[in-house]
Amino acid sequence: MAKKTKPEQPAPPEVKLSTMARRAVDLHAGDWKSAVASVQDDLDAHPELWAALAAQQVKALVASVVQQAAHRRRRSYFKGTAPKDDRLNALARIAVQNWYACPLPTSVRLGDAKLSDLQENQAIYGQMVESNQARFDWLAMLIRELKPGKSISESISNERIDVISRKKQIREAA
Repeated sequence: MAKKTKPEQPAPPEVKLSTMARRAVDLHAGDWKSAVASVQDDLDAHPELWAALAAQQVKALVASVVQQAAHRRRRSYFKGTAPKDDRLNALARIAVQNWYACPLPTSVRLGDAKLSDLQENQAIYGQMVESNQARFDWLAMLIRELKPGKSISESISNERIDVISRKKQIREAA
């Protein structure tokens, strides 16, 4: 008797959670609570999409957490706050000077990076700069309009924030 095999499932489409969120916010006219519920409903209705997005998010989270841990470790040696074990400090001095071990945002070590890796990581850092600069400028504009001792909602109308956001194109950066 021939063994039955499960038909192969097609690979889930490449979808970004940020894209789904933007569409939901547009669909619900900026009502973020309804947009959240809508995205969650879509994910509940499509488990393969949920799994693909979860895998993307976990991969990004792991890379971020490992990168932060490596950064904190290196910083502790630069600051002199590392444990006072001489063997460990000697090893740390060597490791700190070893730029090849430096992790890049894509989890590639600098020493293993090829041209395409460097270009990809440069693009990631470039996006961070652009995104963070837009957010920095946006918050600076909001600070200028903030009334002393008041919150944003007490000082600036939602419509005014929308005008400021469009000026700084913060929507693309977010």
